[in-house]
Amino acid sequence: MKRFFVLAFTIVVLFACNKQKEETFCTTATVLFMGDPAADGLGWVLYADSSRSLYYVPSNLPASFKKVGLGVNVCLYKTAEKINCFCAAPPNKYFITSIKPL
Repeated sequence: MKRFFVLAFTIVVLFACNKQKEETFCTTATVLFMGDPAADGLGWVLYADSSRSLYYVPSNLPASFKKVGLGVNVCLYKTAEKINCFCAAPPNKYFITSIKPL
């Protein structure tokens, strides 16, 4: 019985230490509002290029940065949380670690 508990404890410790590390990256982006999330919009979005094909939906955009067309330098990482939308592939939310206006 004692061996069972030692083995179970060891397995729990090994799996607990196998957490995925967040990879933070930095980019320049433009802040845009893409519709009310209650009406299937994406809310506040950071577009990383002018063609609007690469975007990030932040989970913690400060109120002072919620200005359409504002250019920002932003560092963020992808979370496991998904956006609630009727999308073919719902995008992930991103957590902002630092943000500055251009």
